[in-house]
Amino acid sequence: MTRAAKYVMNEFFPDITMAYGKQKLFDCKIETNRDLISVTGCSDEYSFIFRRKAFPFNRRQNKISTLVASAFTAAFVFHWSKFFQTPSVLKSNETELKPQPLLYPPSFDARCVLYPTREVLIDYMRWRQVDCHINNLYNTTFYALTGDYTKYSLKNGGGDRDDVIISQNPTNPIKLTPREAEQKLCGTNSSDKNEILFTEHGTNYNNEIEQFKKGTLVALPKEVFDESLVNAARVLALKENKKKQSNTSYAERDIEFRVLSEDIINEKFWNENSYLIDS
Repeated sequence: MTRAAKYVMNEFFPDITMAYGKQKLFDCKIETNRDLISVTGCSDEYSFIFRRKAFPFNRRQNKISTLVASAFTAAFVFHWSKFFQTPSVLKSNETELKPQPLLYPPSFDARCVLYPTREVLIDYMRWRQVDCHINNLYNTTFYALTGDYTKYSLKNGGGDRDDVIISQNPTNPIKLTPREAEQKLCGTNSSDKNEILFTEHGTNYNNEIEQFKKGTLVALPKEVFDESLVNAARVLALKENKKKQSNTSYAERDIEFRVLSEDIINEKFWNENSYLIDS
């Protein structure tokens, strides 16, 4: 998801200053009168923040929303095999990683929203992170109760798929059905869920990966942003150079985006990174 977001920011460079997303795979079990249906998916929302004075495609709403959605979807499919691979045993008893095929064509929709002031836009971003925390805490507790909790941890700070260690939760005394877990969590607050995780399942929610708790903010570095505004001719040259590249190859501008999982609810973040929102 974050890789696809970077591609969209590259395509609209330098008009998008930042993007915020929350993403975590889940396995949703839906009980019906006749059967138990298992649906695998992900929380798949990314918000792209355009500069106030950005003027892509003459600010045509339909043009922007369709191109953002199509670029994101295309990048998601294009980069899928780099992130999802399964081990395959060779005749020599050695193993190699092979791309895990997509089970169906993914798709994403998009809409444009115009926020009138800096304060309203920051409030929207804060709400996204609060929503991320609420959803992740609920899902983590829910799957601990049903026995489907998976522990994710990072090596050396991590940030890449190769740095993620996955292990099943070792302590799971009583597995509840999805309906029983939902009933137990009904009416609980954040403290209650933290207590359930810690006392019943030996899991400290504070030790969960920050990306899951706070989401992911992808931002243009300040030096790149400043340079792009001052040297508009260079930006145009970069875009033209990309068009002239061979049709048999694929490349993006070499931008080292800032990928953060920080507290964006506190005013401190916005004071220290005012360029992202005041431009």
